Formats: sequence, C-alpha cells, structure tokens
Amino acid sequence: MKRRDVLKGMGAIALYSSFPGVLAEFVSSCKSKAQTLRAGFFADDEFALIEEITDIILPKTSTPGGLETQVPYFLDLVVKNCLAPADQQSIQKGLKQLNADGKFSSLSKKEKITLVDKTDAAAFNNDADKAWFMALKRLALIGHLPAAYATGNLTLRPFSTVESVIWDSKKNKATGVRIIDTETMKTYEYFAPVIFLNASALATTKILLQSTSDRFPEGFANDSGVVGHYLMDHYSGPGAAAQFDILKDQYYFGQRSTSVYVPRFQNLQKKDRPFNRGYAYEVYVSRAEWTRGYHAPGTGEEWKDSLSAPGPWQASMFAFGECLPNYKNRVYLDKEKKDKWGLPVLNVEMEYGDNEKSMRAPMISDAMEMLQSGGPVGVSEITDASVPGMTIHEMGTARMGSDPKTSVLNRFNQCHSAPNVFITDGACMDSTACQNPSLTYMALTARACDYAVNELKKGNIK
Repeated sequence: MKRRDVLKGMGAIALYSSFPGVLAEFVSSCKSKAQTLRAGFFADDEFALIEEITDIILPKTSTPGGLETQVPYFLDLVVKNCLAPADQQSIQKGLKQLNADGKFSSLSKKEKITLVDKTDAAAFNNDADKAWFMALKRLALIGHLPAAYATGNLTLRPFSTVESVIWDSKKNKATGVRIIDTETMKTYEYFAPVIFLNASALATTKILLQSTSDRFPEGFANDSGVVGHYLMDHYSGPGAAAQFDILKDQYYFGQRSTSVYVPRFQNLQKKDRPFNRGYAYEVYVSRAEWTRGYHAPGTGEEWKDSLSAPGPWQASMFAFGECLPNYKNRVYLDKEKKDKWGLPVLNVEMEYGDNEKSMRAPMISDAMEMLQSGGPVGVSEITDASVPGMTIHEMGTARMGSDPKTSVLNRFNQCHSAPNVFITDGACMDSTACQNPSLTYMALTARACDYAVNELKKGNIK
C-alpha cells in the first residue's frame, strides 16, 4: 500500500491544463467593457444569479468586491473552458435548484444571504447536492486575481520558463528576470525593484545556478558556495494499516474529512530514542474498494460481485520523518545535457543518512502498536521504500542563516549579496522538521513581503 494510492481521488473539481492560458486571456482583457468579457456559457438568468451569489460571497468591504473585480465574468470563462462537462452540469443544476420557481430572485437581500450561507454550510457538511457551491466558491476566490491586475502592477505570463535573474553590474543589483516563451522560444525580460524567486526548491535553485555573471560566476547570490547543497526531503513511506469490522452500514460522501495527524512524540523533553529528532503520522481512513482484489484470494462470479460492494473499514498510518541537512546532498547543472529550451538539465544527488534510516523500524512498530490498540481484525506493516523525492517536500538548497559565508539568505529570506531578491519557497529551509511545510512557506512569504515593503519605504531597497 502506498500513500499516493490512498490520496488518489480525494480532490473535488479539477481544472483542465488549459487553465493558465484562460486566466491569462481574462486578465489581459479585464479592462475592457464588461459586455466583451462574457464567455457565453451561462444563460442570462444563470449569469444574473451568479452575480448575486458573487456579491454575497465576496461583498465590497475596505477592498473591492467580486462584482467590481468582474468575478462573474471570470467564472463564466473558466467554467466554459476549464471544467469537465459533468462539473459544468453540476453547477448549472445547483443554480437551478437554488432558484427553483424563481425562489431566490423573489427573496429580500437578507433572505438571500441567509440562503447562501445555509447552502455554504451544507456544502461543508458533506451534502453531495451542494458540492457545486463549493466549486463555485473556490473559483470565485481565484477570480480576485483581476483586482491585482487592475493595479497595473501584475503581468501574468503563462507558458514561460525563467532563464536567469538579470544582474546589472553598473547598478550593482538585480534588476529583473529573463524568460523564455515555451511555445515560441522567444526571450523576454521583465524588470522590478524587488524580485521574489519562488519557483519551488529545485527550480529556484536551477535558476540561481543558471544566473551567472562576472559578479556571480558560480551562480546568483552564491558567494557562500552552498547554492544547490543541503538538499532535503522528508523520510516517508513506512507505517502500518489495519482493517476494522465495524460500521458496515455506513459510508462517506462529499467533502468528507480525510486525514488525522499524530504529532511527533519522540525526543521531546529528553532524548528517548537512538536517533535525533523524530517523525509524525498522517492517518487516512476509508472503506476498501475493488482494488482489494489485487491481494484477496478468489475468482469467479461471487468474488467478482463482492468487489463491487464497499469493503471493510481500513486505517493507514504513514510516517513522516525529519531529514537532517547534509552538504553532500545536492543538485547541480549538467554540463552536457540540455532541455528543449537550451537550458542545462538539473542533476540530483541525494541519499538518506543513518539518522533517517534508523527511524524506519520504529516508524512501523509504533504504528502497529497504535492500530492494534483499536481492536482491528488484522494489522499489516507498510514497508514501502523511502526514496528521496517521493514525499515531494524538497527543501534546503538556498538556505537561510546568519552567516553569509555558510548561507544564501538572511532571517528575512533576503539574499545576503542581493538585498532586493527574496526566496521564500522550500529552498530557503535549513531544516525540515517533520510537518508538511506549505503553511510555513506561506508564513515566511507574508513576513518577507512585509519586510520588503518596509525596506522599500525606508529607501534601503532601491
């Protein structure tokens, strides 16, 4: 059993790969007259309802509301071009139910807000008939991007790959980025007083290494020589799974809860394990489906039909262990191989150390013990191999630190040697802990943005 298999199918409505282009089309035209933005998917009565719902979800406050930022037109375009037919029909069916016999249109504004709030609550309480509202609400939040575009300070550039950060030797500063259009192969340059390089850890590091100049012959901001080194990824894979003979008449649907988290409990107040740091668990609960036939004895009609019914309840515990930084774990540019845009391929050299490997056996035994305490009908070990990159939590290749001789960034995620360039994705981390890191990146980004704005106001960044 693999963690990724458990996670399959847990998403809601998925956007087609055309979404970046559709978004670019919309923001590039959103200063046009509203009538020119209608994509024509929703009928007039449906579109009017979308406008009313948008105004309730995203009303005008101290910042522009959804109507001012033309979110309904965005929804019309995205639903038409980016959603599967079944998802399109789900939204239209939901709108029809909401306004059955003109019910919604005849309500007062207060009553409309109450009904929308009730629909919202039902969607979040696993009412499958209201799942359409969840999708519409999420798309509405994305639809606020045109508000940023309206400031004149946002350029959306899909289908592009960054070649390098531009260093101006006369100004002694980074002035922008050079990109390659991945379809036309043409090169463009964009300039700004502040640059946030957040392409994800490996891509960010690749850009840094590609950005050579007389000032940075070994890669941008690489005075320390550590760019590309100290690559980390959580040590994950081991755990345990159990089956339970309970709740046979119950199932789940809609926006069900999915994961339980067991925080790290090793080496907290004192060192009580033979390794440093430790691990946590993600716990997933579901009913077995037809793929249980891969591992179950049997053939024939009765066996086949049994796989069409929900199987027993199962709980799976997957451990996530901290990966200690190691200078030898690194990424670097290939001197020979190039990609289709003429850029060097990124090579990866990483292996887990003794500390990570020593966690493997207790990761399994601890999970077995916890699951056995719940009275299962059976417990089995999860012994998937732990391979760097499997967890997809790459970190550490442009690390923070107080000493410019051993790090790339300061405590505000600002390059020591290029103060108008910030990196707040996984590359900045100098340790991994054992938690999912995305919220940490978000917090670091908010903090770095606040710092950058204040430094601009003070004139420390020009």
